[in-house]
Amino acid sequence: MFKKLNLLLAFLSSLAILFNNTNATKCYECNNCPIDSVKNVAISDCPSQFCLKVVSSVAGRTSIEKKCSRVCLSGEQNTLGVSIKNYCCGSNLCNSTSKSKFNYFITLSLFFSFIFCIRIF
Repeated sequence: MFKKLNLLLAFLSSLAILFNNTNATKCYECNNCPIDSVKNVAISDCPSQFCLKVVSSVAGRTSIEKKCSRVCLSGEQNTLGVSIKNYCCGSNLCNSTSKSKFNYFITLSLFFSFIFCIRIF
C-alpha cells in the first residue's frame, strides 16, 4: 500500500516539475502589428507560459495585437459586426503567424499520466 502511495507521490511530483515553467517564454509584443510580419516587433521575456495573437476586425479594418498570456484560449467570436480571433501557443516566438500550435508533448504526458494512475488504483 505504501509503495503505491510513494510511487503516486513521486509521479505527481515529477508532473509538477515537468509543467513548472521556470524559464520565461519569449513572445512577440505589439499593438497594431503589421499583418503576419514580425519586422520591427518587440520580443519580450514573459513570466506567463503562453503567447497570444488577437486579430480584431470592425467594418473592414483589421487590428492585430501580440502579447503574453497566462491562459491559452484560442477561438473566434463574432458579435454585431465585430470579429475577434484569438490564436494561442506555448513555445518561444510562436505568435508570429495566425496558426495555433498544438502541444503534443503535453497531451501525450497527460494521457500517460492518466493510464499510470488507472494502473495504480
